[in-house]
Amino acid sequence: MAQFSYCYVMMCRYRLIRYIDDPIRGEGVNIAIVAFDEQGEITMRFLGDKRPESIRHERLERLARMRSSIENSWVFMEWVHWLETFAELHDPVAMRLGLDRLEDRNSNFTATVEEQIELRESDLKRVRPVDYLHDQLIGDPFQNRLEALLMQTELEWTSALTFDAVLELPFAQPIHLDFVVESEEGGHPVLSAFKGVQLLGVSEVASIHALNDACYSLKLALDADVLNVNRTAVLTDDPQTQAFGCLPNGVEVIGIWDDDAASRILRVVGLN
Repeated sequence: MAQFSYCYVMMCRYRLIRYIDDPIRGEGVNIAIVAFDEQGEITMRFLGDKRPESIRHERLERLARMRSSIENSWVFMEWVHWLETFAELHDPVAMRLGLDRLEDRNSNFTATVEEQIELRESDLKRVRPVDYLHDQLIGDPFQNRLEALLMQTELEWTSALTFDAVLELPFAQPIHLDFVVESEEGGHPVLSAFKGVQLLGVSEVASIHALNDACYSLKLALDADVLNVNRTAVLTDDPQTQAFGCLPNGVEVIGIWDDDAASRILRVVGLN
C-alpha cells in the first residue's frame, strides 16, 4: 500500500512597506513587511533587523541616502513605532485601513496591495512566517537592482556579457564574479570585472564575509595580472562605508542606487 505524508500548509497575507525617495518618479525600495492572518496575529520585520525590537535605523537611512543619519534618525523610528502599534492591536482591519491611508499622509512611505501566499511546513523550519517572507521578498532587491542596471547599460546587446563568472587564477583558487564583460582594445582582448557586495538588509556576519571576499579575491586576480585595475569595480548598496578601504588601490566602488551607476559601469567597460 502506498504511503502518503502530509505537510502543514498555512495561508499568510502580507503587505510590503516601501520607501520612495522621489514621489514624482515613484521608484521605491522595500524596507519592511507586515504579515498577518484573520485570527489577528500581526508580525512585521524591517530591513536589516532580526527582530523589530532591535531596529538599527542607520541602515534604513543609508538606503534612503539621507544626508545626516543623526539629524534624521527620528524619521524612521517614528514610522517604525507607528507600524508596531498595529501588531499590538491584533486588528487586521484597522491595519489595512492604516496602510491604505499611507499615501494620503504626504510622506515618502507607501504600502503595496495585499497579497496571499501558501507557506508549507518546510518553509517555516525554525523561522516565523514574517522572517521567511522577509528573506524572500526583501532580501532580493540587491540582485534585482544589478539586473536593472545591466538593462540600462544595454551591455547584453553590445558586448560579451557573462553572469556568475568563475575566473581561473594561476596557483590559487578560482574567484567568483557577478558578471564580466569581454571586449577588445587595440586588437587585444580585455576583461572588465564586476563584483557585488551587499551590505544592507543582511546580517553583520554576511556583510563582513562579502567585504572580505571582495577584497581578497580581487587582490589575488590583480596581483596575478588576470584583471586590470582600471577595468575592475565593486557594486554595492552602501558605497560610503570606510570598510572598502581594504580594496586594492584603483578599484572603483559604484553605488547601485546612485543616479550615475549605469554610466559608471559603462565607463569601467570603456564604452563611456
